[in-house]
Amino acid sequence: MEFLDDITTTWILIFILTGFIAGYIDAIAGGGGMIQVPVLLFSGIPPIYVLACNKVASVLGVSTATIKYALSKKISWKVVSVAIIPCLIASYIGSSLVMYVPDTIIQWAILLAIPDALFFMLKKSKTIKEEKTQVNNKNIILSTAPIG
Repeated sequence: MEFLDDITTTWILIFILTGFIAGYIDAIAGGGGMIQVPVLLFSGIPPIYVLACNKVASVLGVSTATIKYALSKKISWKVVSVAIIPCLIASYIGSSLVMYVPDTIIQWAILLAIPDALFFMLKKSKTIKEEKTQVNNKNIILSTAPIG
């Protein structure tokens, strides 16, 4: 990891500051990675390490939220038991595939995906209607595996 030799004290301070800001945003509404990831990329850290760093932060945040929701009994364990294996498989496939993609393609894909995600997150629907959908194993797998 010779790229760590080029990280200066200034970058470390920037990482700490953006880490706190990204964590704060994640705690309120999610999406802290939209701040953390570009800063890590612009510092010169290879994209594969940036993705790994972001994933560690996501896992810690999701673990904390899971504990909180589990304690307040707001988790459907039926859905979790059906979704966990497809999500783990999809995560494994995605992380294996990214090892074969050149760094420049990963970097550009990340930088282009962030504004897209921000746009869809901020886009407000003019009509909000609640749909009753059947919660079955197929729907659970089809809706959660791509997240993995």
